[in-house]
Amino acid sequence: MDPCDRRDTDIAHLYSWLMSQENLSPLFQTMPEKMGKNICRELEFLHLRSNDVVVHQGDVGSTCFILISGLVAVFVRSPDEQERFTRLGLRKCYPPDPSTSLQHLADPSASKPTPPPSIDPIVQRTGSQNFRAAAMSFGSKVASLKPGATFGEICLIEPDSRRTATVLVDGACSSANFIVLTSSSYTKMTATQKTEGTISDHIAFLHQLFIFRTWSKMQLMRLASSMRYMVFSPQQFLQRKNADIEYFYMILSGEVREVSSIVFQQVNHVGGGTKKLTEHKVTAELTYIGKYDVVCEGLVYPRKLHLSPVDIRAETTVCALALSKKLFQLSILSAAQLHQKHVAHTLRVLEQVSDARQKWREARINQATAYPDLLIKITSKMMRLSGNLCMQCGRCTHIAGDSVCLFDAFLKAHEPKPVERQYFHHLCKDKTDEPEDSGRSPSPHNHHDHVMMVAAAPALAADDTRLSAHRQLLAEQWTEAAKHGISPRRPATTDSTTTMTTRRPKPNARDRGSIAADIEAVRTSWPYASH
Repeated sequence: MDPCDRRDTDIAHLYSWLMSQENLSPLFQTMPEKMGKNICRELEFLHLRSNDVVVHQGDVGSTCFILISGLVAVFVRSPDEQERFTRLGLRKCYPPDPSTSLQHLADPSASKPTPPPSIDPIVQRTGSQNFRAAAMSFGSKVASLKPGATFGEICLIEPDSRRTATVLVDGACSSANFIVLTSSSYTKMTATQKTEGTISDHIAFLHQLFIFRTWSKMQLMRLASSMRYMVFSPQQFLQRKNADIEYFYMILSGEVREVSSIVFQQVNHVGGGTKKLTEHKVTAELTYIGKYDVVCEGLVYPRKLHLSPVDIRAETTVCALALSKKLFQLSILSAAQLHQKHVAHTLRVLEQVSDARQKWREARINQATAYPDLLIKITSKMMRLSGNLCMQCGRCTHIAGDSVCLFDAFLKAHEPKPVERQYFHHLCKDKTDEPEDSGRSPSPHNHHDHVMMVAAAPALAADDTRLSAHRQLLAEQWTEAAKHGISPRRPATTDSTTTMTTRRPKPNARDRGSIAADIEAVRTSWPYASH
């Protein structure tokens, strides 16, 4: 059966089986159901025998594999081994990766995958029959993958990416069955989804956050592929109070506020010295959250149940990237247990944000309890007193999106400016006829005659009147001087009486003699002997 001819029941069966796999990549777990079923319509099946190579390290990848039965081994060569492998051209000794084009089995008795049962015939691809003798060229074995595992999904997000490991069917099993998805099918299916932004846009956004400052592009790519894009309308709640936290949010745009309904009893003194308890209920705004900030940071603590202490409400239309609780624990908490350096910075910052916000919430609740009639609207400027971290620059003096943050100014100062093409305007000089004066002898300035008769060129800009007037005055001076056969002088800007100065006469020979006599007289009267 061709993939496009699959029935809806077959697609639903395949989709439910995929979503039930614990080792399935977050790329498939976080996608909407409609998109996932569309991709299930494009999936192909692949059957390989023991020790057959699935992918080679260093090859350009174009397919993603999901193991549905059997075992596979993952080998990784060191950079030096990979360089030697490439330099010697050892890749030519192995057949190409298994093709994913549809071909029916010539042998109808070939084995078929067990889950899901009999949706499609298995497309059999066999590489070399035995690679055990050459397994040493694959590098060191780093992992073994079980059914439900996904590998090669990076090529779906970043086209023309190269394989980072060699994967082959483990020799402990006789065969392995795979579900194969090509990058072209994934692009075609995901292009029909009307989502805001792309993976590259989300990676660029995450790169600006302080909590991911130590993450590489590949690590951010895997995280961005695990996130879900969500839009919340005004007054819609992202998280309710005392409910289990399901998502960790990063705000792309919009404004969010943490609010809490406080019920307390206040003692009032009435006449006769009696006291009366009055119950008050106040809804207080606690925290302002804007663009580049995070929400539901309480997931950073490894607890089984994470109850939200406040209601989180959207004030405007909010667009956010959401990471589910399960994927948050898998991507951050589990990675921290493996002592990965890039996650240690993220955990430390999130713990600091969580502690600062909790102290600010307690201070606001105490204030609202002490002054129940005082309703305060929390703004970004008021949050400067909270001690919360800015998710852009990492400072505690303000929050993300505040006007005092220098991170946006830093980005604007270092962003590449477009280079504009410069045009040089050359002035055209028009010669005028020389006035006839046959009775006058030739002027000694005949080599300037063609210059003196030049008219003033029009101004380059219409509003540049000063330059135009200067050129016109200069042309008039040259024209007037040409009539009298002289060169024009710079017009006097001040009166002649003010420009006249008293000049000292040049010293003559008599003055020089008197000066010499004075010097000799000083020498003779000098009280100290010269040596």
